[in-house]
Amino acid sequence: AHSGGESSSATVMLLLPLLLFFPSLLGLLFATQNSALYRYPTGRASFGKFKCDPFYFLWEEKLTSSMVEDKLDCTFLCVGESKCYSFNIAVYPDSKGLYLYELLATDKHREAEKVHANTAFHHCSPLSPCESAPCKNGGVCVPEYERNSYHCECKPGFWGTHCKRYKCGGFEFSLLLLHVVELEESHTVINHYSCMYMVYLFSTFGYEFNFKSVYWNRTCSDIKYCNPEAKNGSYVIDPDGEGGVTPFKVFCDMTDKGGIGVTVVSHDSENRTQVAGFEDPGSYWRNVTYDETSLIQLASLTASSAHCEQFIKYECYHSMLLFKSSMFGWWVSRDDEEMKYWGGVNSVPFKCACGLTDTCADSSYGCNCDKNALNWREDSGLLTDKSKLPVIQMRFGDTGHIVLYNESGYHTLGPLDLRYHTATHSRGESSSATIMLLLPLLLFFPSLLGLFSFHCDCRPGFCGIHCERGGNRTCSDTKYCIPEAKSGSYVIDPDGEGGEKPFKVFCDMADKDGVGVTVVSHDSENRTLVDGFQDPGSYSCNVTYQGTSLLQLASLTASSAHCEQFIMYECYHSRLFRDGYGWWYGCNCDKLDQQWREDSGLLTNKSRLPVKQLRFGDTGLTSSDQGYHTLGKFKCFGLI
Repeated sequence: AHSGGESSSATVMLLLPLLLFFPSLLGLLFATQNSALYRYPTGRASFGKFKCDPFYFLWEEKLTSSMVEDKLDCTFLCVGESKCYSFNIAVYPDSKGLYLYELLATDKHREAEKVHANTAFHHCSPLSPCESAPCKNGGVCVPEYERNSYHCECKPGFWGTHCKRYKCGGFEFSLLLLHVVELEESHTVINHYSCMYMVYLFSTFGYEFNFKSVYWNRTCSDIKYCNPEAKNGSYVIDPDGEGGVTPFKVFCDMTDKGGIGVTVVSHDSENRTQVAGFEDPGSYWRNVTYDETSLIQLASLTASSAHCEQFIKYECYHSMLLFKSSMFGWWVSRDDEEMKYWGGVNSVPFKCACGLTDTCADSSYGCNCDKNALNWREDSGLLTDKSKLPVIQMRFGDTGHIVLYNESGYHTLGPLDLRYHTATHSRGESSSATIMLLLPLLLFFPSLLGLFSFHCDCRPGFCGIHCERGGNRTCSDTKYCIPEAKSGSYVIDPDGEGGEKPFKVFCDMADKDGVGVTVVSHDSENRTLVDGFQDPGSYSCNVTYQGTSLLQLASLTASSAHCEQFIMYECYHSRLFRDGYGWWYGCNCDKLDQQWREDSGLLTNKSRLPVKQLRFGDTGLTSSDQGYHTLGKFKCFGLI
């Protein structure tokens, strides 16, 4: 039986007077029922159950090696050696009828990768629950033979009895009996997260209460929150949870926006596309189809994200966009509404980004393209009203006079980007609890009812379920603590007591879907002429921020999830960056032709912000070489 791979057992009993042996006998009886490998502390009794794998060999440094007459002897020898946990035994005897054996200080469960097929040996390890491979996600099963049990040594990022649980966003505290919070993965599909938030209550009397579960695979921000080590890639998300829309696959950018976890949904209209030969308003149209998702699924995704954005751009040559008397171009929202504003604007009709800052090519119009001039211009920016996103159609016109004016346009639409947790967990709100009584504990301990709900009365300046946040760190924190807070001037203290001095800022409580945007103004926001400076960087403009130092602003960026600052340079025969490969590869201004062009956009690397100086040149060669710079306010938002 020992060579055939079946379980064998060996009992070594020392012949001593019964009275002295009785304690060992009790231990032995217990061991035969509950242990796979048992050694009595005083050496009076030992017990082992081994399972042999025929024609396998564990390649491991041996404790000892010798010859035995019977394979059963190896079982006795291993049990009698305190460091032995398995052995290799030869399949065939030598010429004297003896079998070669090796005693080992480990076993096949601990060193599974070192077990290999071998025609000359059998390998025998103690019986163990590790046979069923209970440790998941790459965890190593370590036998505990004395208790016929095991424990799992988990890979980084996992924990729990079977390494099924992510190290994620829980808390531990003790209120008499309450004490465990776990997050469990319920799928084995790569990047298919269902991070379950489960709270168990155990009592010393054996009674159990199970609290309601909440799933955390709604968006990429949730996945990143749950597993900080998550990498960029495709993931399956379920924005509205079980019973809602079918889960779907997206790309998760885990490094953009400060590593918050950005959900990216691509579509079939991202390439720069020409519009020509369409004169009537909206006569050109382009339907937008999103990859592997329906509009209903995308609506559930926007509802589960605190902030959504989509970049849109129209380049125009003698082609108007949102001119009030005749609107030639527009985009269509997910609810099929014709939208009368452009990227960079939040619902102001007939406006592009330049119209809000009064920096358009002609101040009498709301968009650069509406000047309808015989040169290339551009209107672009981010659409951020998540109730209207994503864009499902783009419409354009005023490109029909090709022969007379060479009218033309190009549209570009970026993927849909979504980020940040919604209030379910970014604000720390607790889920309701459903208590299931396994035994009528409350009949005997009614006072335990008080354990299942609690609240904290926070000191002034702090808020949250556990008073964990200071309410005056940033405008986002203020909005978090006081949801009804209005836009206005506030004093904030990003790094708290002992850091930089508190300072005054403007809090925009309506922008970015009401997340609470910290706005810091400066002395260089006006559109400013650059003229007569030829050498690179010979023109300089130092930026001074109102009522704040750079150290104070650094503390603000460190306490905010996202920061941004708009910057624009308008140029007439004035280069910005020396590219030389054509304007669509570098910057518009680098084309260096005899017409006005523009380069603009948002700076979003918060480790580099805010801008403290602007430098320009290439405006001194001729009297017509000129430029204008515009720098927007410094804005930060989002909780970290």
